[in-house]
Amino acid sequence: MPRVLDAAGKAQSASAARFPPGLSSLLGGEKANAGGQALALSPLFENMDALPTTGMAQLLKQAVTRSGVFYESHLADWAQSGRSLHALRQEPQANLKLPEKLAELGKPDGQNNASVQEAMKTGSATGLRDRELAGLRNDSNTTQLGQLVHKQLDVLDQNQFSWQGIAWPGQAMDWRIEREQVDQREAHGGGEEESRWSTSLSMELPNLGGLAAKIALTPAGVIVRFQTDSADTAQAIEDNQLRLRENLQRAGLSLLNFAVSQGEQPNAG
Repeated sequence: MPRVLDAAGKAQSASAARFPPGLSSLLGGEKANAGGQALALSPLFENMDALPTTGMAQLLKQAVTRSGVFYESHLADWAQSGRSLHALRQEPQANLKLPEKLAELGKPDGQNNASVQEAMKTGSATGLRDRELAGLRNDSNTTQLGQLVHKQLDVLDQNQFSWQGIAWPGQAMDWRIEREQVDQREAHGGGEEESRWSTSLSMELPNLGGLAAKIALTPAGVIVRFQTDSADTAQAIEDNQLRLRENLQRAGLSLLNFAVSQGEQPNAG
């Protein structure tokens, strides 16, 4: 199956290397990092046949905003009346019930915290004894917090948001959003590099086979790339290029570049 997210493992290794040793020990380190790769078991789209395009777009948006990756930013918005408390409560951090010992470590009066004082005396990363650390690592809420922190570090390190889960019942999907540096010549004839946003997904479909797609947004229009395992699927996509162009035009977007390839992953940069 063509994989758009082959670099995910490298991204995680890079962020794990930057993870503070004390926090890595406390939040589970590799255990939390591996857990971040688990599939989201709840389908993103429950009823595809009855779901309009606008509804699908809204659910994709919710998958990003409710992922917990941008929770602290959303807290800042809420503090300035830019986001509702109800919206904040849809994110995983709002539903975590952290062990008392871990909650104590996060309080503002850290200098008066016995664990912090113990850390200063002993040189321990956290001030917690081995038995206490083991108990925290085995707590499901601590593990989930570790997964969320690793995901946040991945986004900061790679300028990439990744979502891996179930698109609709029985259908797995890998999806990412990223900001990339590209040569302007492909976008609008220049010779310099520019920053642009792109989104890509990879799926193994029952009838079409392995399929990867990438859409890049430029000031002049959108660039669309498909890659498939099947010659029949590639031809079907080519046959519907005009339909795609017309749908994009109705949305106020110009199809700047369109390509379909078979075999190796296409280069949409």
